[in-house]
Amino acid sequence: GTSLTAFGELRVSEPTPVLDLSFVTGVEHPQKVTVYSEGTGGVDYKDSRADLTVAAVDDVILLTSKDRLPYRPGIGSIFRFTAVFPDIVTGTRILAGCGTPVSGLFFGFNGTGETFGVIQRSGGVQHVQEFTITASATGAETATVTLDGTAFVFPLTAAGGDLEFTAFEIGVTRAVGDWTVQAIGDQLIFTSVRAGVRSGAYSFSSTGAATATSSTVETGVANTETFIAETAWTGGQDLTQAIKERGNTYEIAMLWGGYGTIQFRIQNALTGRMETVHTIQNAGAAALPFFAQPHLQLMYEMEMLSLTTPAPVLSTTSAVALIDGKQV
Repeated sequence: GTSLTAFGELRVSEPTPVLDLSFVTGVEHPQKVTVYSEGTGGVDYKDSRADLTVAAVDDVILLTSKDRLPYRPGIGSIFRFTAVFPDIVTGTRILAGCGTPVSGLFFGFNGTGETFGVIQRSGGVQHVQEFTITASATGAETATVTLDGTAFVFPLTAAGGDLEFTAFEIGVTRAVGDWTVQAIGDQLIFTSVRAGVRSGAYSFSSTGAATATSSTVETGVANTETFIAETAWTGGQDLTQAIKERGNTYEIAMLWGGYGTIQFRIQNALTGRMETVHTIQNAGAAALPFFAQPHLQLMYEMEMLSLTTPAPVLSTTSAVALIDGKQV
């Protein structure tokens, strides 16, 4: 029960909130929230909540906390959040929980059927491509950087032979398409927002004097997502009936250490208590940790895989990440 910590110890101290999200003001807080979208995916802020939507195939919308809950050995992590899921969904991945681009734990739909469940994400790698500026811009010119076959243009100005300045003028954009960009000295590091194969072309060209070489630092690998339908949960299936399409509170408690127990909880609408609906026992299950990145963000994600009508909406009012004990 929730009277125990993530490590199964009798709870004698209060969990400590470390980061949170709230949408009661009806606006996005850039100091707390990061939003990424592809296609027509978007977020609408109204009625003290954030509504995530996708309307066309390949649309993606991702809302995360800007910060991550740091994992600390010997202390459990708790992620508590509200969500309103669509009633029946086929063809759209809808996730709410905690994660990163390469790992995570969620409630939701995996996009291949109408069944609600929990999802464990692991094994992915974000593609990282490095460009090294070998000649700086000598005047007003336009650089074209091709990433996975998609070209992005950047205006450049005279750098007076300063390679780092030319890199800075591109890196200051911080993000293009589904890539983040960081300038470090005369190098540009482009990282894919999501894990997955990025086997297209990579190149650099300019209408002027600027040149650069390109190399792959990390090759992208798709995530493995294990879906456990509510019909296969270890308990509490009745708690999802007639509530997931209405507002409710969900919780994921994680004992990491690489091999710890994961508990998925839902608020009982009759008693108001958080009740464990499914448990994943990782102790003794494998030689490798159940995922490589335990520092997790609060995360809501939608991706339309095939046309879904009416367009699904995932809503939330708030979320919080806590540790089982005091922060020191």
